[in-house]
Amino acid sequence: MSKSGFQLWWTGKMQGSELLPGIPPDAKLSPDTKVSPENRGKTQGKLTPKGWVGFADWTKFRAELEDVKCWHGWGANVLYQTRIFHFIDGDIDDARVSGAIED
Repeated sequence: MSKSGFQLWWTGKMQGSELLPGIPPDAKLSPDTKVSPENRGKTQGKLTPKGWVGFADWTKFRAELEDVKCWHGWGANVLYQTRIFHFIDGDIDDARVSGAIED
């Protein structure tokens, strides 16, 4: 069995406790959520029997291995908090800007 994205991040050199589940881009949202459809694939969330909802208080959350296994079963996107390691979102359309960041 191949490792999921979550398992690779957990066992890699990154801090696994910083992982979060992300709402997949094509996910069914719960009627109870405040997450807008255009934010699917970009925001933290949890799967409920009614569909996906936002992840309240995610900035205070620390993942355990059991959480990661659960999220893999949900088919969640892999998201990473940037408290320890800092990232830049790579969705940059301007070639000059993306080139400057890459350099």
